[in-house]
Amino acid sequence: MKKNLVLIIAGILVLIVVVGVLVGAKILRKIGTKLGGTPLPTASTQNGKYNPATETVSGDITLSVNAPTNGSTTTKSDIEVSGKTSANAEVFVNDLETTADANGNFKTTVTLDEGENTITVSANDSNGNYAEKDITVTYEVPAQ
Repeated sequence: MKKNLVLIIAGILVLIVVVGVLVGAKILRKIGTKLGGTPLPTASTQNGKYNPATETVSGDITLSVNAPTNGSTTTKSDIEVSGKTSANAEVFVNDLETTADANGNFKTTVTLDEGENTITVSANDSNGNYAEKDITVTYEVPAQ
């Protein structure tokens, strides 16, 4: 009985440490960006300019969010989020999980709150590579 309890407690502690490391890394990336840094490494440029729709956070994976457009405004509370990443990568859109198809395409629908919404899209592949993109969408309730 005591041995099982010790194993359960050890498992919980390991889970807490792993989650803490992942959350801490995400916070540090955001702090660095807000303090004038750029997400590292920057994955692509387009016509010599930084393309914010694609950022690589670690390894050999890219993440493009095709819709919605960052900074857009909508009068629909449900919005489709779509994009492209590595083939068969796990994709998370806020708390929703999906899997990219064999071509790397993904899409899911999220429900927006009134006002400004941050949508966090992240992807990771079977090699442990990770990419993340934040976009902002404003939901304006239609006048009645």
